[in-house]
Amino acid sequence: MKKTISVYIIFGFLLTSFAGCGKLKSSPVSGLNQTEASIKDLTEEEILERSEREKVEILERELKLFDPKDSYDVETLQAIIDQRNSLIGRLIDVKGDYYNRLSKVRNNEEIFELAEREMIEILERELKLFNPKDIHGYGTRQIVIDHRNSLVAQLMDVRKDYYDYLLKGKNNSKQ
Repeated sequence: MKKTISVYIIFGFLLTSFAGCGKLKSSPVSGLNQTEASIKDLTEEEILERSEREKVEILERELKLFDPKDSYDVETLQAIIDQRNSLIGRLIDVKGDYYNRLSKVRNNEEIFELAEREMIEILERELKLFNPKDIHGYGTRQIVIDHRNSLVAQLMDVRKDYYDYLLKGKNNSKQ
């Protein structure tokens, strides 16, 4: 038994010592240098898009794990809503950060409109998911209604911010 363990330890040590050698570093198996090289060739805008896409994929994957239709009691539903709220908040932050950075690179007025459209899509998707008719369980209806009210308020804030932005642009062009 001790011989088997020592053989694995020695084998592991040999593998890690070879990992530092030049042939393995540049081999396609490692992939690290290829990624670094491909990132160096990207423009600032492409790097921003890639970063945003990867973050969104992580958050979307997490959101799929918390389906409100899987809950039949108040505590579980509230926990799912809390987790989804946290993830949706992060998703909106990622989108907002991406569009803020992109506006510095691209200087395009369409960016604010794209950001607003994506925020609305996120919130409307949540509203569709939290339909009181689809979620059954004792005491869950009021929690769903409260959550929908919160989502509608966020949606209204996004619309208000967008129209404030448009009005600010109109007022600046008049001066």
